[in-house]
Amino acid sequence: MTKSNRSDKSKSSSSSSLLPIPATTLCFDKNEFMKESFSVDHFVADCRKRVQLEVLRQDLEVYFKLLKNAMIELINKDYADFVNLSSNLVGMEKAIGQLRGPLQEIRHEVKDVNEVINKEMKDFELALEKQKALSTRRKLLGHMQGLLQAIEKIEHIQRSEDSTMGQILERIAGEFNQLQHHTMYCKGLPVLNLIRPRISSITGFLQSSLEGELVKGMAELEATHIHRCLNSYALIGKTKDAEVLVRMHIVKPHMQQLMEEQHGDLTIPSLKSMFYKILNVVPNHLRLLCDITSGRKNRSGEQFRGIPGYDFVVNSAWPEIVSSLEQHLPELFASRDPNIFHKRYCTCMEFVDKFERQCGSQASITRLRQSEAFHALMTHWSLPVYFQIRFQSIGGQLESALTPEIVKTESEQDAFRLQASLVAWQSVQMCWSEDIFLPGLLHRFWKLTLQILSRYGTWVKMLHNNEVLNKSPSSTDMDKVSKSIAQISGLVIDLGTIFDKVKQIYADKIEPLAKKQGLKDTSILEDALLELLNNLTKYKEDFVNHMITLLSSLSVAYLKHTQDVPRLYRKTNRPAPTEPSQYVNGVIKPLKLFKEELHPHIDSSMVSDWITQIASTVSEKYYSVVTDVLTSVRKMEESLMRLQKMRSAKSSSGNLASLAGGSDALSDDDKIRLQLFLDVSNLGSQMKDCTVNLDSISSYQSLLVMVTEAKEKRFKAGV
Repeated sequence: MTKSNRSDKSKSSSSSSLLPIPATTLCFDKNEFMKESFSVDHFVADCRKRVQLEVLRQDLEVYFKLLKNAMIELINKDYADFVNLSSNLVGMEKAIGQLRGPLQEIRHEVKDVNEVINKEMKDFELALEKQKALSTRRKLLGHMQGLLQAIEKIEHIQRSEDSTMGQILERIAGEFNQLQHHTMYCKGLPVLNLIRPRISSITGFLQSSLEGELVKGMAELEATHIHRCLNSYALIGKTKDAEVLVRMHIVKPHMQQLMEEQHGDLTIPSLKSMFYKILNVVPNHLRLLCDITSGRKNRSGEQFRGIPGYDFVVNSAWPEIVSSLEQHLPELFASRDPNIFHKRYCTCMEFVDKFERQCGSQASITRLRQSEAFHALMTHWSLPVYFQIRFQSIGGQLESALTPEIVKTESEQDAFRLQASLVAWQSVQMCWSEDIFLPGLLHRFWKLTLQILSRYGTWVKMLHNNEVLNKSPSSTDMDKVSKSIAQISGLVIDLGTIFDKVKQIYADKIEPLAKKQGLKDTSILEDALLELLNNLTKYKEDFVNHMITLLSSLSVAYLKHTQDVPRLYRKTNRPAPTEPSQYVNGVIKPLKLFKEELHPHIDSSMVSDWITQIASTVSEKYYSVVTDVLTSVRKMEESLMRLQKMRSAKSSSGNLASLAGGSDALSDDDKIRLQLFLDVSNLGSQMKDCTVNLDSISSYQSLLVMVTEAKEKRFKAGV
């Protein structure tokens, strides 16, 4: 707590102790009046939030009376002090007048001292400025003297004949640094203009001599000679000049020769051969320079002190290589044919990777990738144009396949049953195939993959609306129903297949490529892909239910032949049935074909579940039909019995007697019941062969019980 805070706190506490304590609770805090920031408006507004204005007024009147009484008590208590207050101030003015004179004298004395100090400070500052100026001039004189001495020393070294040219240049380079240092401080001085011709002469001599000696040393592969020249260039801060010299005298002639041998041939084998020869330029012609500057032993076993600041691979070889490709092979970067462009680009990037391995360090590789020449080479490869061509090709192929008309694949060996699904999967594969994908377009091909799946999902949604929601082929149109079932079953198979295959290609190709490109967290990619795939398969259940409905309609259509069974036996004298009716095979045929078509592609338990649902629907309808037939048979039987009683003739025709059950032979109605029993039993047997769980179908169990009881003449209507 600061000193001011403590004083404010003590002040407020002392002030609050003087305030009277009200007998009753007020709607406000009495200490609010003692605050320096007290505001009437804020105080009233704050109180209005708690009480009405009338209550506030009453509390203020109460508090006012308390304050008034407290003030009267305070005056009465200290009345003597109040009365003596004026008398205690008598003579105070005279005392103040006596102090005024000495205080004014002190004020004048302080003022005089202040003026003296200011004058002395100004004089001192002027002396310091003069001293600083003298020091600056002394330094300039020193630099001028050093400049003249450096020039004279360099000119003396130039005239010396007791050393080799390499040694002379190395000594001059060491002194040239001093010359440059002094020249920088002497800019604008007349002396510099007088000796500038001598400096220019020295500079020209040094540059021409170094250039000639370096070229001579590289031609003769004289390591010591080259080391001195490179060291001299480093001493005068002209390493870039040495690198340019190496580029012009070593790299450029070899590149021109290679380009002339190429004759503009852009075939892949020829390009690979050219890049191979370019890669050999560094180890064959720049190896000695790199060994000398890095301090490594050269091929002859010599080792020199390293010279920092040089990178001949990046600054000499690479710019000339890029420049030669731009000038002599501009068609290399053409993107008209995407297949050729892809091969050339991959060949060039393979060359770049191998060239990076020839860099001496990771820092050298970084300098290479950040260089203007590297950026220029990458810019020449029009990757966006290439992707646009691929996008149009892949997208056009997909759009042509996603038609409202469902087309099956030509080959039964394909994993997909529909042509649209096959093309959608092939489009995804094309995005990540080695002949199409490029690492620099990873984000674009990923987006295209999502677009392909989204477009396929839109097509599936359209089929869902057309086939499931809007169109339901009539059960009488068997060809359309069969075709629709085949199409929908193929789509159901394809939805599962494409779900599995896309997840597989993501795990095998897409995710490794993304991580190779530096993407550490690939969960966002996987989440986006799974969201699309889930949207793609959300209609699968509707398609399955619709397919079950259509299959049920095919089987149920044959159940109408059940009503023909009574006509086959009534008054026909046909023998008792021993085989099921032919229509039973028609009822079970759609289930068998459905199972045969789906079994190799979908889990058998799932197929069995679907077939069981179809069998349940068919059994319910069959139960209704058989109930009607048995009811009709029973009524006919009862009518014949009444007719027999009415005639009261014991010599009725044999057929009438048999129908009435008057003999031990099977009547026509018994044959009908037996035929229905055989039909229902055979249907159950065939459904069981189709992996249908009959115990789970209550309607079939009721049907079987009904025909069994009817065969034993215990059927009753409504059972």
